[in-house]
Amino acid sequence: MTSQEESNVRDPIVSALRNPNTEEIAFEQLFKEEYPLLVKQAHWLIGDYNLAKDIGQDVFRVLWQKKPYLTEEIGSMRSYLFKSCHNRCLNEMKAQHAGAERDHVIKYFIPTAVKPASDPGDALRYIKLLPTQQGHVVRLVLLDGYTTEEAGKIMGISKYTVREHLQRGKKLLARLLRNG
Repeated sequence: MTSQEESNVRDPIVSALRNPNTEEIAFEQLFKEEYPLLVKQAHWLIGDYNLAKDIGQDVFRVLWQKKPYLTEEIGSMRSYLFKSCHNRCLNEMKAQHAGAERDHVIKYFIPTAVKPASDPGDALRYIKLLPTQQGHVVRLVLLDGYTTEEAGKIMGISKYTVREHLQRGKKLLARLLRNG
Protein backbone atom coordinates (compact mmCIF):
# COMPACT_ATOMS: atom_id res chain seq x y z
CA MET A 1 0.00 0.00 0.00
CA THR A 2 1.38 3.42 -0.85
CA SER A 3 1.56 6.23 1.68
CA GLN A 4 -1.25 8.03 -0.20
CA GLU A 5 -3.48 4.96 0.12
CA GLU A 6 -2.56 4.61 3.82
CA SER A 7 -3.52 8.22 4.51
CA ASN A 8 -6.93 7.58 2.93
CA VAL A 9 -7.61 4.64 5.28
CA ARG A 10 -9.86 5.78 8.10
CA ASP A 11 -10.88 3.94 11.22
CA PRO A 12 -14.64 3.34 10.92
CA ILE A 13 -15.00 3.47 14.69
CA VAL A 14 -14.37 7.24 14.61
CA SER A 15 -17.33 7.73 12.28
CA ALA A 16 -19.47 5.48 14.46
CA LEU A 17 -18.49 7.41 17.60
CA ARG A 18 -19.45 10.71 15.99
CA ASN A 19 -22.82 9.42 14.78
CA PRO A 20 -25.51 9.98 17.47
CA ASN A 21 -27.35 6.84 16.29
CA THR A 22 -24.37 4.53 16.80
CA GLU A 23 -22.15 6.26 19.35
CA GLU A 24 -23.18 4.27 22.42
CA ILE A 25 -22.95 0.88 20.70
CA ALA A 26 -19.61 1.77 19.11
CA PHE A 27 -18.22 3.05 22.40
CA GLU A 28 -19.36 -0.05 24.28
CA GLN A 29 -17.83 -2.35 21.67
CA LEU A 30 -14.58 -0.37 21.67
CA PHE A 31 -14.47 -0.48 25.46
CA LYS A 32 -15.02 -4.26 25.56
CA GLU A 33 -12.29 -4.87 23.00
CA GLU A 34 -9.64 -2.38 24.06
CA TYR A 35 -10.07 -1.78 27.80
CA PRO A 36 -8.46 -5.09 28.89
CA LEU A 37 -5.49 -4.39 26.62
CA LEU A 38 -5.10 -0.85 27.94
CA VAL A 39 -5.19 -2.13 31.52
CA LYS A 40 -2.53 -4.69 30.65
CA GLN A 41 -0.32 -1.98 29.10
CA ALA A 42 -0.84 0.40 32.03
CA HIS A 43 -0.17 -2.39 34.55
CA TRP A 44 3.06 -3.24 32.77
CA LEU A 45 4.15 0.43 32.84
CA ILE A 46 2.90 1.39 36.32
CA GLY A 47 3.04 -1.91 38.21
CA ASP A 48 -0.20 -1.30 40.13
CA TYR A 49 -3.22 -3.20 38.82
CA ASN A 50 -5.87 -1.02 40.47
CA LEU A 51 -4.22 2.14 39.22
CA ALA A 52 -3.94 0.56 35.76
CA LYS A 53 -7.72 -0.04 35.75
CA ASP A 54 -8.29 3.58 36.76
CA ILE A 55 -6.03 4.78 33.96
CA GLY A 56 -7.86 2.61 31.41
CA GLN A 57 -11.19 3.99 32.54
CA ASP A 58 -9.83 7.52 32.47
CA VAL A 59 -8.65 7.09 28.88
CA PHE A 60 -12.16 6.07 27.86
CA ARG A 61 -13.76 8.86 29.93
CA VAL A 62 -11.64 11.42 28.11
CA LEU A 63 -12.40 9.76 24.77
CA TRP A 64 -16.14 10.06 25.46
CA GLN A 65 -15.73 13.73 26.37
CA LYS A 66 -13.64 14.45 23.27
CA LYS A 67 -15.69 12.45 20.76
CA PRO A 68 -17.27 15.55 19.20
CA TYR A 69 -13.75 16.71 18.33
CA LEU A 70 -12.53 13.43 16.87
CA THR A 71 -11.71 13.59 13.21
CA GLU A 72 -11.25 10.75 10.80
CA GLU A 73 -7.64 11.83 10.31
CA ILE A 74 -6.96 10.26 13.71
CA GLY A 75 -5.90 7.09 11.91
CA SER A 76 -6.13 3.97 14.03
CA MET A 77 -8.33 4.26 17.10
CA ARG A 78 -6.32 1.50 18.76
CA SER A 79 -3.10 3.49 18.29
CA TYR A 80 -4.82 6.60 19.60
CA LEU A 81 -6.01 4.76 22.72
CA PHE A 82 -2.66 3.15 23.41
CA LYS A 83 -0.84 6.45 22.99
CA SER A 84 -3.35 8.11 25.32
CA CYS A 85 -2.86 5.32 27.86
CA HIS A 86 0.91 5.57 27.57
CA ASN A 87 0.82 9.35 28.11
CA ARG A 88 -1.54 8.98 31.06
CA CYS A 89 0.87 6.46 32.63
CA LEU A 90 3.79 8.85 32.15
CA ASN A 91 1.77 11.63 33.77
CA GLU A 92 0.95 9.32 36.69
CA MET A 93 4.60 8.36 37.14
CA LYS A 94 5.57 12.02 37.10
CA ALA A 95 2.88 12.80 39.68
CA GLN A 96 4.08 9.92 41.88
CA HIS A 97 7.64 11.20 41.59
CA ALA A 98 6.55 14.73 42.50
CA GLY A 99 4.62 13.32 45.46
CA ALA A 100 7.71 11.46 46.67
CA GLU A 101 9.77 14.63 46.29
CA ARG A 102 7.13 16.60 48.19
CA ASP A 103 7.15 14.00 51.00
CA HIS A 104 10.93 14.20 51.11
CA VAL A 105 10.85 18.00 51.37
CA ILE A 106 8.29 17.90 54.14
CA LYS A 107 10.23 15.25 56.04
CA TYR A 108 13.59 16.97 55.53
CA PHE A 109 12.66 20.60 56.02
CA ILE A 110 9.91 20.41 58.64
CA PRO A 111 11.46 18.97 61.78
CA THR A 112 9.02 17.37 64.21
CA ALA A 113 10.12 19.88 66.84
CA VAL A 114 8.55 22.67 64.79
CA LYS A 115 5.33 20.98 63.65
CA PRO A 116 4.24 17.52 62.54
CA ALA A 117 6.20 16.61 59.42
CA SER A 118 3.06 15.41 57.64
CA ASP A 119 1.54 18.87 57.24
CA PRO A 120 2.19 20.02 53.63
CA GLY A 121 0.62 23.39 54.37
CA ASP A 122 3.36 24.03 56.90
CA ALA A 123 6.06 23.46 54.26
CA LEU A 124 4.31 25.89 51.92
CA ARG A 125 4.02 28.49 54.69
CA TYR A 126 7.77 28.42 55.24
CA ILE A 127 8.53 28.42 51.51
CA LYS A 128 6.40 31.56 51.12
CA LEU A 129 8.80 33.32 53.49
CA LEU A 130 11.65 32.87 51.00
CA PRO A 131 12.58 35.65 48.56
CA THR A 132 10.35 35.50 45.47
CA GLN A 133 12.78 33.84 43.04
CA GLN A 134 14.07 31.34 45.60
CA GLY A 135 10.57 30.43 46.74
CA HIS A 136 9.40 29.98 43.18
CA VAL A 137 12.36 27.71 42.37
CA VAL A 138 11.91 25.64 45.55
CA ARG A 139 8.21 25.15 44.75
CA LEU A 140 8.84 24.20 41.12
CA VAL A 141 11.75 21.83 41.71
CA LEU A 142 11.11 20.29 45.11
CA LEU A 143 7.34 20.36 45.41
CA ASP A 144 6.14 20.17 41.80
CA GLY A 145 8.89 17.84 40.59
CA TYR A 146 10.23 19.91 37.69
CA THR A 147 13.86 19.53 36.66
CA THR A 148 16.14 22.53 36.98
CA GLU A 149 16.05 22.86 33.20
CA GLU A 150 12.22 22.83 33.10
CA ALA A 151 12.03 25.30 35.99
CA GLY A 152 14.47 27.57 34.15
CA LYS A 153 12.31 27.54 31.03
CA ILE A 154 9.20 28.30 33.06
CA MET A 155 10.89 31.20 34.84
CA GLY A 156 12.90 32.42 31.84
CA ILE A 157 16.29 31.92 33.51
CA SER A 158 19.15 29.48 32.99
CA LYS A 159 19.28 26.12 34.74
CA TYR A 160 22.45 27.30 36.50
CA THR A 161 20.59 30.27 37.97
CA VAL A 162 17.84 27.86 39.05
CA ARG A 163 20.44 25.70 40.81
CA GLU A 164 21.86 28.75 42.59
CA HIS A 165 18.40 29.89 43.73
CA LEU A 166 17.61 26.33 44.83
CA GLN A 167 20.80 26.02 46.86
CA ARG A 168 20.28 29.41 48.53
CA GLY A 169 16.59 28.70 49.07
CA LYS A 170 17.33 25.39 50.80
CA LYS A 171 19.87 27.04 53.11
CA LEU A 172 17.52 29.88 54.01
CA LEU A 173 14.61 27.48 54.48
CA ALA A 174 16.69 25.34 56.84
CA ARG A 175 17.64 28.48 58.80
CA LEU A 176 14.02 29.61 58.98
CA LEU A 177 12.95 26.22 60.26
CA ARG A 178 15.67 26.09 62.91
CA ASN A 179 14.61 29.49 64.23
CA GLY A 180 10.93 28.54 64.14
